[in-house]
Amino acid sequence: MIKNYIKNHDLSDPEHYAYVAERLDIQSYIDYVCIQVYLANVDWSIKQNFAVWRTRTVNPKKEYADGKWRCVLYDMDFAM
Repeated sequence: MIKNYIKNHDLSDPEHYAYVAERLDIQSYIDYVCIQVYLANVDWSIKQNFAVWRTRTVNPKKEYADGKWRCVLYDMDFAM
């Protein structure tokens, strides 16, 4: 599981970071965190109100069909 890999490996090591970047859309995660912080949502964390999606079939002709996990923004009722 990618979450456990991130917990147990030093991502300042380029090899570990590359492993994660192959499986997780890092820009998607950065955008997700920035939105949550900017909107001051007090009801989110990795343990609650956090969801991800990915395609199971890789299709190089489609931008988001690369099999990487991407964050889903939802349940923003405690924001702002």
